[in-house]
Amino acid sequence: MVGTANDGLDDAGFRQLAHDAITEFGRTGIDDRAFADFAQRLRYIPASTTPGPPWPAPLRLPHRIVYLAVPPSSFEPILQELKEAGLAKGSSIIIEKPFGHDLASAQLLNRALQRTVPEERIYRIDHYLGKETVQNLLVFRFGNTLIERMWNREVVSHVQLTVAEDIGVESRGHLYEETGALRDIMQNHLFQLLALTCMSPPSSFDPEALR
Repeated sequence: MVGTANDGLDDAGFRQLAHDAITEFGRTGIDDRAFADFAQRLRYIPASTTPGPPWPAPLRLPHRIVYLAVPPSSFEPILQELKEAGLAKGSSIIIEKPFGHDLASAQLLNRALQRTVPEERIYRIDHYLGKETVQNLLVFRFGNTLIERMWNREVVSHVQLTVAEDIGVESRGHLYEETGALRDIMQNHLFQLLALTCMSPPSSFDPEALR
C-alpha cells in the first residue's frame, strides 16, 4: 500500500497514522503483532509539485487499486497522469465523493475515467455507505416482511434525514472553499440515504443489482 499527499509524511509517519486510525475506529481493537506485519507493507511517497505521478513503479504492477480522495478539481489532471504513467492491466480506480461540482463537470470526469480504465473497474464511492447502520438499512427493510409491508406511501407520511454530526470544518477548509457543505453533505451522503430509504426491492443483494 503506497500513500501519497502533500503533507510531508514519511513511511514511519504514515504507519503511525494508520495505527492511530485503526485504534480509534476499529471495531475489534488492534492486534499489535498483526499490525506490525501489515505496517511493513505500507509506504509513503510525498507528492511532487512537478507534473507526473510520484509513484510510477507501483502502478505498473498488475491489479493495482488507485484510491483518489482529493478535491474535485484534482481528479482530471491526476487521471491524465495515471494514464500517461501506464496503469497495469486489471487495475481499478476508486473515486471518493464529491463527484464533480455540477452535471457538466461530473460528465467530464466520467469521460476522463473511462479513458483511463474500463467502466467495470471504476468505483464511485461514498464512505457513508460503509457505515454499519446504513448497511443494516437494507436488511431492516427487505429482510423483514412486516416492515416492508408498511414501508410505502400509504403508511409513511414523510421522510426526514438528519445528519447529527458534531464535527466541524477543522482542517478541511481548503476543500470547503471549493466544494461547500451542500455538495459535501447533501448531494452524496443524504441522497444516498434517501435512495436506500425509497428504492424498490432489488432483484438480489449482489453489488450490480444494488447499483
